[in-house]
Amino acid sequence: MKLFKGRGPKRYSLPNGQVLSCTVCRNERFDRASYKLNTSGMELMNLAWANKDATCMVCSECGHILWFAF
Repeated sequence: MKLFKGRGPKRYSLPNGQVLSCTVCRNERFDRASYKLNTSGMELMNLAWANKDATCMVCSECGHILWFAF
């Protein structure tokens, strides 16, 4: 069940013009997600909310996750 109708896997291009493809199955369609890069120090001080985010591309075929942190 999808929460948002009309959203689904898309094709993404890299800055050099190449199409992003899964390193496992070579699929070119991904769902985009954002996740926190939690660290133990920030968790200990109850500041996990201040950790950096990573953009993740989840392969729509095999579920492999590609992580991108900036």
